[in-house]
Amino acid sequence: MTTKDEIHAMVIDCLRLLEDNPTLNDEDSLILSGRLPSIGLIELIAKLEASYNIDLVSQGINPLDFDTINSIVRIVQRSKR
Repeated sequence: MTTKDEIHAMVIDCLRLLEDNPTLNDEDSLILSGRLPSIGLIELIAKLEASYNIDLVSQGINPLDFDTINSIVRIVQRSKR
């Protein structure tokens, strides 16, 4: 499983709390569309930090950085360096 696949699965898990059968493409909006509310974003960030042993909060993140799967993958890859 690739990092993108893992992140996609994490986002789907967060969306399952809000939607019955969520589907998501790599460029679908999560934040701007309102699909992932702030509490869902907090949960996602916690999962990402735990899964990849990174500290996203101390990097001064912007919620819009988490708007798509592709943007989340870029943040995680940058943070792992």
